[in-house]
Amino acid sequence: KDISLIGAGFCQDARSWIWMPRYVEFYVASEDKEFRKVGRIDSSTDPEDYEVQTHDISLSLSNSDGSAIRYIKVFAKNFGTIPEWHPGHGGEGFIFIDEIWVK
Repeated sequence: KDISLIGAGFCQDARSWIWMPRYVEFYVASEDKEFRKVGRIDSSTDPEDYEVQTHDISLSLSNSDGSAIRYIKVFAKNFGTIPEWHPGHGGEGFIFIDEIWVK
């Protein structure tokens, strides 16, 4: 079956030290398990927004080279050290992922 979209759902609740990832990278491989990066999406969510929110981050795929996709990796870079403007400054931010999906 062809794959046209891969993505993941994320949550941000800055009051609880939970932020969207800084970016998400998507990798695919065929039977040989030689992964290649097919895209990167940078987060557009304001880290200083204290509203609880969820967002899907997804990437459209075009299998123009004809290779079969057997494996998928999703790498999400966490927010990192909490900045000075936050009451938890100096600590490490959390990343919450709901699910990874393939269509």
